[in-house]
Amino acid sequence: MNKLLIYLSAANLIDGVATFFGLHLNIISEDNFIMEFIYHISPALFLFLKVSLSISLIIFVYKLRKSKRPFLYGLAMFASAVYTITLFIHIYWLIGIL
Repeated sequence: MNKLLIYLSAANLIDGVATFFGLHLNIISEDNFIMEFIYHISPALFLFLKVSLSISLIIFVYKLRKSKRPFLYGLAMFASAVYTITLFIHIYWLIGIL
């Protein structure tokens, strides 16, 4: 589960940076209304929250080094699948721009 959570942390960080630049360059829109609201308040706050979430996941990995909780594993699998799809969408957008 640790590798899965590290992947999720990295995917979240990549998603955050890609979304930040996509929004900054006006080439994408944020579909998550909460994150869109935060971005409009402060782009720096948006990026800070995305980075903080990634760091929190790494700390979570450290705290649960040998945990085998099925619910957490299932939740991490679902979140990883969603972020993987999101990353592919970002790659598709970037290829379309280049």
